[in-house]
Amino acid sequence: MDPIFIIGIVFLVLASSIGAYVVYHKEVVMKPLILQESAEIDAASCDEIKKKHELGQYWALSNYRQAAAKVASCFPDQ
Repeated sequence: MDPIFIIGIVFLVLASSIGAYVVYHKEVVMKPLILQESAEIDAASCDEIKKKHELGQYWALSNYRQAAAKVASCFPDQ
């Protein structure tokens, strides 16, 4: 086998392992954080959500949109 094929195979193995780790991290680490934050947004008062929303620190864009909708419904003039 030529060395270029060996290098190509090693590259493919490394790339697939990195991709697998990204998927694993998303499902095992990020998904519970996103769901927990979504539940916190549902349970929080309007003032708490407004403070958090001003900082804009969310785990997911869907949680940001959920908080924005809640802020808009609580404070319609802003």
